[in-house]
Amino acid sequence: MLLDVLLGRPGIPSVEITGMTADSRNVKAGDIFVAVEGESHDGHTFIDDAISKGARCILTSRPVDYSVEDAVVICDQSLVEKRNELAARLYGDPSQDIACIGVTGTNGKTSVAFGLAGLLRSTGFAGTPGWGMLPDVTHTGLTTMDGIELQACMAKMRDQGAQRVAMEVSSHALSQDRLSNVRLQVGIYTNISRDHLDYHGSMAAYEAAKRRMFEDFDLERAVINIEDEFGRTLRRLCVERGIPVTSYGTTRPADVTCELSSLTIDGASGLWRTKWGSTPMHLPIRSEFGIANCAAILATLVHFGTDLECASRQLAKVESAPGRFEFVDLSSKAHAVIDYAHTPDALRKTLIALRNLEPSEIICVFGCGGDRDKGKRPLMGEAAEELADRIIVTNDNPRTESPEDIADEVLCGMKKPRLARVELDRECAIRTAVEETPPDGIVLIAGKGAEQYQDVNGVKHPFSDRDIVDRIRRGERSASLVD
Repeated sequence: MLLDVLLGRPGIPSVEITGMTADSRNVKAGDIFVAVEGESHDGHTFIDDAISKGARCILTSRPVDYSVEDAVVICDQSLVEKRNELAARLYGDPSQDIACIGVTGTNGKTSVAFGLAGLLRSTGFAGTPGWGMLPDVTHTGLTTMDGIELQACMAKMRDQGAQRVAMEVSSHALSQDRLSNVRLQVGIYTNISRDHLDYHGSMAAYEAAKRRMFEDFDLERAVINIEDEFGRTLRRLCVERGIPVTSYGTTRPADVTCELSSLTIDGASGLWRTKWGSTPMHLPIRSEFGIANCAAILATLVHFGTDLECASRQLAKVESAPGRFEFVDLSSKAHAVIDYAHTPDALRKTLIALRNLEPSEIICVFGCGGDRDKGKRPLMGEAAEELADRIIVTNDNPRTESPEDIADEVLCGMKKPRLARVELDRECAIRTAVEETPPDGIVLIAGKGAEQYQDVNGVKHPFSDRDIVDRIRRGERSASLVD
């Protein structure tokens, strides 16, 4: 598209623009680079880099001293503020062509969105593990991408044949308007508990951010967990706005509930009871929160035209997202479970789910991220002490904080902190736990899920909990233990 047509401004050169980004690392020849002042970085300091990579236009929010022969430099705060709108125009407004399903909540976003992408035909995925048409996912490192990148990725999925996209919607994304100029058709709410208070400051502000998905978008359907008061508030809000709601929960009056008859290491069985009727339920799911996620998926499948019985049969084949309550077989019928649980509520629910499977012992390996909400650290220590048999406190992503200080704050939540082991080398902590797991025992490795790195002082070192477990299963020694 020509630059003057895209910007809608007379007197601007008619140069051909092929892409757009606010991340100088992603600039390609022919792109617009939007220099944005962020929380930790100022895009204006990366203009030289963008130009060297072939950017045809530099869009800035403040005057800069640049005169470049091969690039147009435009200082206009109003255009910078409209960057998502411009990106949607440049990429052909992809959300007008594909049905966008947004999933928000503290826990369960990835599982619900990933499950939908796997079960709904021609449906893309965008979330914490990455974006794309499953099983091919490109990692981004963000739950919800920057608004410009989101438009570009939706356009690529549309061009690959996607008719829908199931996306995780974080509270950060909602508060920062990353989804402006995205047409959401379905909004799903999973649950809420303490998280991201380092950013939002209070639970009230955190809830206000989540609420925006049901306030600011003209949804065709809302799928809402009414087990908590906030979910019931969202349902009332949607009813007032005239948005049809399908509710789910453990009991009536929820529209979708589950009558559970069996929950074992092999899966769950029972009966779906819904406003459309009842049907048998068989799931490769080992937790009640996993069943709740499947209820949200079931309601959404029915919204898109799948009949109840067929939707239930499809759910019998649902695949778990990588690093979400992911079981790995060890010797002697023992298991490692890799999970993203990084909040007190998520860790507590995960440990309760494991306890309900009646293992001989639960060993919990976890840490807390640095430069994030410090208030949740003792709460996670409290949950682990209450529900696990043994605890190893280790590193998560310490970022710029002292790992020792983070561990001390976790231990502050325990009544008997001396009984917990502290091993800050995460690989050694995992290896110790796996090697000490008794027959029929479970080691929970929590906090990082499918992450492929460990962030230490701003450097992301390659690291995968799953890879560590696989190396242990193969009998390979730790690199730190090799002479």
